[in-house]
Amino acid sequence: MFKGNWYPEDISQKIKDMNLPKSYLSEKIVRAIFVPHAAFNHCGKLVAETYTRVTHQPKRVFILSPDHHGILKSRDIAVCTNMGKNPSVKTLKKMWGEVGKTGAEKEHGIMMQIPYIKYFFPNADIIPIIVGQFQSDERMREIACVLKSLEGLFVISGCLTHFGKKHGFTSLTKETYDDTVEALDKEILTAVEMMSLHLLFNCESNFCAKYVLGIMILLGDPKSKVEQIGYKRSLDKINGPDDNCVSYGGGVLEG
Repeated sequence: MFKGNWYPEDISQKIKDMNLPKSYLSEKIVRAIFVPHAAFNHCGKLVAETYTRVTHQPKRVFILSPDHHGILKSRDIAVCTNMGKNPSVKTLKKMWGEVGKTGAEKEHGIMMQIPYIKYFFPNADIIPIIVGQFQSDERMREIACVLKSLEGLFVISGCLTHFGKKHGFTSLTKETYDDTVEALDKEILTAVEMMSLHLLFNCESNFCAKYVLGIMILLGDPKSKVEQIGYKRSLDKINGPDDNCVSYGGGVLEG
């Protein structure tokens, strides 16, 4: 469904051809990364560049994806069929419930991360988790607390502003549509960089990553910091509401 369409069949070779830096020196372990989940031709390099900032080989990689297709129904979180063999997943499934393999394979927020994870962390167990909307901050903090107690890398899979009639969002608050979208994206990225749930949940943008980014913020400690890796959009120029554009950001949470 995604291989050969959303990303090339030879994605490993495509990543090799990028000639990315082999490693970055850092005194702190990367706890989480924020990466988009769009097609390879739109944001593949940004995604790969963000993954290279992880300087260790995690044993477990948790993918946190928004629920784009209503798979969760009335639930706010569920664990997908484990793609590795880690026993801790049983506990999470008992707490939050499970989404079968078929449901997980429909979710591009999950499936678009798997080829990168397999390339950069070939020996890691992959544990996909689908995140819906939380009814309260307390519920989100409760879930983040459970995740924070687990050892592994968290891949926060999400995109920034979804603009255009297709996405039901055509707001114009600045002189141009480009300026509007850029300002909305800056709001989101600033909230994440400042580790502020208040700013994040008061952003006026239409973006799928709200709740997974909220968890990312809660995974941090008082001394944690988020480094922005890059930013781009699916369209360089937005001419009007008939243009459909999605924005992408990459970031790293250390500590």
